[in-house]
Amino acid sequence: SVTTITFTGTGILTSTIVNDEFDLHPSGTNFDVIIEGYTSIGSSAFFNNQRVISVSVGDSVQTISSAAFQGCVILRSAILGNSVTTIGNEAFYSSTSLGSINIPNSVTTIGVNAFNDCRLTSINIPNSVTFIGARAFRKTYLETVTIPNSITIIQFETFINCGRLTSVIIPNSVTSIEQSAFRECNRLTSITIPDSVTSIGYGAFRLCSRLTSITIPDSVTNIGTNTFVDCSKLITVVIKNASKITGINTSSFGNVSANLNSSITFKTIFNLSGLSATWQTIASYYATQVYEPTITFPNLNVVYGAAPQQIEYESNSTGSVTFTSSDEAIATINGLYITFVGAGICTITLLQEATTNYSEATSVAICTVKTNPTIEFPNINVVYGVAPQQIFYESNSTGSVTFT
Repeated sequence: SVTTITFTGTGILTSTIVNDEFDLHPSGTNFDVIIEGYTSIGSSAFFNNQRVISVSVGDSVQTISSAAFQGCVILRSAILGNSVTTIGNEAFYSSTSLGSINIPNSVTTIGVNAFNDCRLTSINIPNSVTFIGARAFRKTYLETVTIPNSITIIQFETFINCGRLTSVIIPNSVTSIEQSAFRECNRLTSITIPDSVTSIGYGAFRLCSRLTSITIPDSVTNIGTNTFVDCSKLITVVIKNASKITGINTSSFGNVSANLNSSITFKTIFNLSGLSATWQTIASYYATQVYEPTITFPNLNVVYGAAPQQIEYESNSTGSVTFTSSDEAIATINGLYITFVGAGICTITLLQEATTNYSEATSVAICTVKTNPTIEFPNINVVYGVAPQQIFYESNSTGSVTFT
């Protein structure tokens, strides 16, 4: 049977209070728990409790202390009030049936192992959270994760062994992806590392067996040992500036190129000569040099009414190009031709697709379409000796005028 228990009080809700209340009920009774009035749920308050099915935390509670609900194996859902600021270390650790919880906007800290080994399939982490502890979401059922832009470090093993994780969004606030952060996330096929990241730790993506591509931005200066070891389907690695990556180990990509029937292509936007010996060893598997194309795309200056014309550009890449107009009330694009439909200024963007040896690139030109002004400038008829007078004219242009 299931009954509802409401814990009402002040200060800290302790394990003694909880156990005394549960002892009043016969064995075999499970509980929906409501907590009101208390400001803190104490350490281990419901530790290894086998009778709690759900918990609703009132708005008075500010802290869920360490191990507060650890090992509550039949706990299925938790609703947290809008005053909770801290979810402590191991708060819900090994609550293996926990599939649903909300993180209110008041929360700033999610502790070490907070949801380790829970059944969570989704989580909304608000921007109020500034710290997510090591192993906080280890071995959960999460499928997608958006890390808030208040986080700067993805800690040790935060998402290790999340075997259902297919999508991760890392914001530009993150500077470091720590050791084994995404290890054994074996449904992760791709991930975008933002330009803010400077360090990728030991084994950060190890055993991500479905990861097929990765781009290392030019902000990265350190890649740890075994970072991509055993990523057996990794076939494309884009290194944007290897010369900046001073911390690198030959085993960072172990069992990728040499083993597991996989080959790796380093698309490097730099000249391979002059690199460190370690990079030379890594690149020796197979290196394709991919350069930034040089594009000349001049501005356009025309008078309204001009005939459509072919857009002129020059590039040392053979990639196909497309053009777009920022304002189709001024200029429209049809293939490689531009038509001027109104006066004004807009931008024309050239997008050139990547080729084997050149990366994708864009270039922007300013398009200025002018109209001839309408000027009324009457003849002047006077008698010699008349006093000097102002010259009168009318124009729909505000341009300055001179007379000769």
